[in-house]
Amino acid sequence: MSLCFMGPLHQGSATRKRATAQRHRGSSTSGTVEKKPKHQETSPQSFQRQGELKAVVGAAINGLTNLLLRGITPDPAIFSEEIKETLQNSLDHLAEVASSQGIGQSGSSGSTLEHEFTASPSPIPMENLDRNRGTTAEIADQPETLLVGNENEMEQNDNPDVDVTLQVETDNIPRNDEVVDEAEQIDNSGELQVENIAVGVPHDAGVVCCPQRNLMFEIVNLICANDNQKCRVKPGEKYQFNPKENKVFCLECFGNAKEDDKKDCEERMHMKTDFEVVLTCRNAECGRKLHKVCARYIGNDRKFVCDRCPKDENLPKYKTAKKDLATTALTDILEVVVNQELGLEGNQRVYFREMGSAEAKRSLKGLVPELYFKDFKKIYKKTIEYVKRALFAFQEINGGEVSFCAMYIQEYKDFANKEEKNVLILHYLDTAPHSTPSGGRLSGTIMNYTLFHASRTGTRFSQIQLWAQPPLQGDDYVFHNHPNEQRYKTTSQLVNWYKNCLEIGKTKELFKNVTMFGEKFPNGIQSPLDLDIAPLEERQILMERLEPFIKELETTYFYIVPNNKNVDLLPPSPLIGRTFVENRKDFLYKCMEKHWQWSTLRTAIHATSEMVNHYCEKLEQGKAKAQKWNNAIPTVSTIRRTRGQKAEEINSSELSTSS
Repeated sequence: MSLCFMGPLHQGSATRKRATAQRHRGSSTSGTVEKKPKHQETSPQSFQRQGELKAVVGAAINGLTNLLLRGITPDPAIFSEEIKETLQNSLDHLAEVASSQGIGQSGSSGSTLEHEFTASPSPIPMENLDRNRGTTAEIADQPETLLVGNENEMEQNDNPDVDVTLQVETDNIPRNDEVVDEAEQIDNSGELQVENIAVGVPHDAGVVCCPQRNLMFEIVNLICANDNQKCRVKPGEKYQFNPKENKVFCLECFGNAKEDDKKDCEERMHMKTDFEVVLTCRNAECGRKLHKVCARYIGNDRKFVCDRCPKDENLPKYKTAKKDLATTALTDILEVVVNQELGLEGNQRVYFREMGSAEAKRSLKGLVPELYFKDFKKIYKKTIEYVKRALFAFQEINGGEVSFCAMYIQEYKDFANKEEKNVLILHYLDTAPHSTPSGGRLSGTIMNYTLFHASRTGTRFSQIQLWAQPPLQGDDYVFHNHPNEQRYKTTSQLVNWYKNCLEIGKTKELFKNVTMFGEKFPNGIQSPLDLDIAPLEERQILMERLEPFIKELETTYFYIVPNNKNVDLLPPSPLIGRTFVENRKDFLYKCMEKHWQWSTLRTAIHATSEMVNHYCEKLEQGKAKAQKWNNAIPTVSTIRRTRGQKAEEINSSELSTSS
């Protein structure tokens, strides 16, 4: 560890030399700083000179720095209890620094500067949240885009034992990357004066939950505003930001940007800014400190009580997906067949919940080129109507609950104005490597059985479609912030992964046939009207670039025929209505705003708990509105079924299908 200050690195050299000249020699063996009372400047008046005690803790640490560099320790008796605790934690940390860096020893050169502390603004500008938020009237904003993350980090292969995740092209959400830059000052007498310097004591010094310090929330790629859809600003890179237009440009693309975009731009650094929250137990006799994520705490930070202290019995208990979220016929059958297929028992058992479903529609006019609008209108009508669903898979790990797989599905009935042509679209599939067992076999099994059983839920779907298109490393799809070690596949590797997974589905008699776009149209496309795929949000752009687009689809777009003609239909899943989950962008923005991250297992457990509890709050708030707008929309209690009803439906489903 190292003591660090705010300020340019080159200014520290002269300061350290003068500080060394002023420092009294301490013990060379203990690593602690020798006490020299004659040099103490720890009276309350000295703290008043540093901002009138605006921040008691900050003043205490600043005073401690001055004392440390003089080679003495303060007398704790003159400090308040709050300052005492802060100084004690700081001294414990600085004792380690002294031991490792030689502070207080003969010939010591002082501290090293390895880190910089940055300002911690609001995590996401709220004005950006509403810019491109999806609504129930929005059709799919991106075609099916899939990737595989290799959890072993070593090699990438095309077998189904590799995890799957998806990309989302989020809006540019710049952060305030200003760095506090206040240098050390030296007065005429040559003695060091510390003025509002951020000292190298971790913000989470003294926490008892884990050995990690200086924990910060991770960040993801920013999307460059250039026409190149694959251009990104990665963490640690500089970029140009236009606050008026809310546009981000990487330095390479900035030179080709329009002059109107350039004139208001300012250079920034894409770096982490927000520290993890540290909670202090409100019990006066305790005062233990824990990371909020480690404590898995939800609620008002000031009301936090640690697990060692008695809690108010009237406090509401946390909700969990397993106990508090409604099940449907689809989630029940998936829980049975997936766990049976993989032999999962006990805490390894996977369970599923539908956390978002709503009717949606989109005007055809904005989806097709004007030249072909009349022709498309005859086929698709004026409005495209569909249902979108969000399905999440959970598992219990380390005493917590983790959502590790999310699937966004779209249902089109009588698609293209053709009777009984019901199409199911796998729109997004995202996984995080926090499941047991880990690996793509679990993801592939979930995908196969979900597609099959969803194709016979409420309606018999005759076709399933998906588009395999990998994202760039560092992009998000559904879950915010995947682990850095989760590697993504190339397009060819991903396509092969899908082929292998779907081939397994055929051997299990889940699918009758799997066809690629190029096989379906061996003679090519003579007209956009020949395209037998669901309308895409950016269809007009795609039509303008039809030729390269079709060439890409030939080897990446899948048509799947489910083997569901001779099986009974499952009861339909009721529509849940508006929360924040049924629309992928809404969910992703909420994750970014609240710092719900899946970068590690500890953050994923906390993020899942926050997600589920926030979701339950939204359901409670929306009950009356849902009943008022549409009495057919059931509440949570009406969706639930007894265990006997569940068992009866599951047994009936198992008898009716060979899967």
